[in-house]
Amino acid sequence: MLKYFAIHIVRVLLRVFYIFPINKKKIFFSSFNGKRYFCNPKYIFIDLYEKKSELKYVWCLNKDTHEISKYKNITLVKDKSLLWIFHILTAKVIIVNTHLYSFLPFRKGQIIINTWHGGGAYKTVGFAEFSENAKKNWINIKLRMMFNLSSQNTTYFISSGKVFSDIIHDSLNIAYTKFLPIGMPRNDVFFNNNDILINSLRRNLNISLNFGIVLYAPTYRGAHSYSKSKTIIELDINRLKIALKEKYKKDFVCLFRGHPSFLDELSCDGTVNVSSYNDMQELLLISDVLISDYSSSIWDFSLTFKPCFLFTPDLDLYLSKDRGFYIPIEQWPYTLAKTNNELCNNIANFNQEEYNARVKKHHEDLGSYEQGTATSQMTQLLQKIF
Repeated sequence: MLKYFAIHIVRVLLRVFYIFPINKKKIFFSSFNGKRYFCNPKYIFIDLYEKKSELKYVWCLNKDTHEISKYKNITLVKDKSLLWIFHILTAKVIIVNTHLYSFLPFRKGQIIINTWHGGGAYKTVGFAEFSENAKKNWINIKLRMMFNLSSQNTTYFISSGKVFSDIIHDSLNIAYTKFLPIGMPRNDVFFNNNDILINSLRRNLNISLNFGIVLYAPTYRGAHSYSKSKTIIELDINRLKIALKEKYKKDFVCLFRGHPSFLDELSCDGTVNVSSYNDMQELLLISDVLISDYSSSIWDFSLTFKPCFLFTPDLDLYLSKDRGFYIPIEQWPYTLAKTNNELCNNIANFNQEEYNARVKKHHEDLGSYEQGTATSQMTQLLQKIF
């Protein structure tokens, strides 16, 4: 309870910034609280900037990146700095992809858009994530109060599908009236003709067109982190490459992508480490095959209908120590393997036609809103606001 009251005290103190008026031409962007220039906010920013470059753009970025330096008149601020507080409390529109800080006293007239950072309906989030492991009722009450503070400030919440809206409504206490049923802006890229972009990305990574690309992308571990769950690097890369070569009759390059929260905690022998590569969507775009586990990237990749295989050697540990699933993992359209033998067998027996049918049904079951138009719909909304 002490933390809850401390938040309210900070909210009162920060009201001193109310002396500065809301700038009706300012828009504030943040992905994972300044960790990277990527995800849904990036794609919204690019499209909006092309149409309304005269707006005052502010990005929360803890490290500068050459990708954003090409844009003129962009203000960069570091997370939780004084300038960050000033800009976020004086921006007309705020676009984020994760939980809002509950200590920020947002103002009447500000519009806050949460794009979230994953679609589908896989691992639990928000209150549902913690309630499974919370041992005392007061923990549940505290979490509910903190999520309520965040959800009350949200104006719009982007949704990838009907079931996604249902789970976020229950898990983060977001009212149904706040959802924008448009799909994820970052996923629009999968609906375009990307041959030129793919060739360019391959050249940048020095990967020949003659090689296939398999991306290994394990997700975030909370209660049991990467360092405590070494089983996720038990993937036998050599066997994986052999299995893929036998199946697809060509050699493969294996890319490894660790979760942004654990950049320095894990590597994977025999792979090209692309954990520091900003844009996950570009990596998915150039990959012919995805190996993952409980990551929402499997939803994004499913829109391409390219083969995705689950490698989950720590499944029992994940379910008992970390979090649960909204839909049982056995009902997901991707084949499941706990061992390298199972994974290689799944690759050998993979049937593209059957997979396409499972993925299509999965999209229908989840009530997918993904149509490749999310970014343009967001830009239209923002143009009306401004």
